[in-house]
Amino acid sequence: MKRFFVLLLALACLLTLAACSCDHKWSKADCTTPKTCKICGEKEGEALGHEWKDADCITPKTCTWCDATDGEALGHDWQEVTCATPKTCKTCGVTEGETLEHTWQEATTEAPKTCVNCGATEGERIITDPRFTTASTQSLYGKWQGQSVITGKDMAVEGFNGELIYTVEITFGKAGETATKYVILNGQEFSNSLTSYLIEVMYAEFTNQGLTKEDADTAMVGYYGVDVATYCATVVETLGINTMFDHLNGAGVYYVADGKLYLGSSWNSELSGSAFTLSGDKLTIVNMALTNGSTLELQFTESDLPAQ
Repeated sequence: MKRFFVLLLALACLLTLAACSCDHKWSKADCTTPKTCKICGEKEGEALGHEWKDADCITPKTCTWCDATDGEALGHDWQEVTCATPKTCKTCGVTEGETLEHTWQEATTEAPKTCVNCGATEGERIITDPRFTTASTQSLYGKWQGQSVITGKDMAVEGFNGELIYTVEITFGKAGETATKYVILNGQEFSNSLTSYLIEVMYAEFTNQGLTKEDADTAMVGYYGVDVATYCATVVETLGINTMFDHLNGAGVYYVADGKLYLGSSWNSELSGSAFTLSGDKLTIVNMALTNGSTLELQFTESDLPAQ
């Protein structure tokens, strides 16, 4: 019996020696599999386990060893495009498209030039006399043009039927500045009419003194060296109708208050007010200078800010 147990023990030893006879060829352990023999499949140790990199906007949670993934990518968290930056992901900073262009609102007396999209500003607000405010005068910005007539009656010249036709151009600026331009349209015709009128008046005066036209011309030549007609033409030429109006051209200031348009040569001068109405692109000024109490109608022509 003892001998039988010895034989069993010897047999067990032989079996053990047989199990260890493989010359293992080991493959390295990876994230999911331990070290493994390529020949017999024997395993040793444990799998390494995944080393995860957090998910980002375009990639899900990913193993840095084997590239296995888990879950979904986060997706971009977009911040909308502005004038300074394109559409931008708040998480990763990637951009898409282009920036917007500034849409500028011109400077006023209350605020500098301002972008209506992003609120960016440029320059300074308009600094001007406190009587001028952008809010009350914005509708007048730009160039206005109209035509007017001065008649003999307007000039208080009895019996004179001539009329002077002229255009008026007024430009209203953003800081209360104005530029006015008068242009006579019938200067020569008016001068001829005025000359004829003066000739008639002078001959009538000489007739009252008992002189004929011939005697009147003789008297004028003797005293002034020219006849009545030449004398009257010289007087009208000396008046210089066009030159008189040229002197009225120039710069000034304006503001609007209580339904009146106030105009003057400078802020420290006396600004006279005229009632006005504004309808679309038509500006009517009542009692405007040079119209002797009549209204002056002006049409909007051009501006960098539209008429309101």
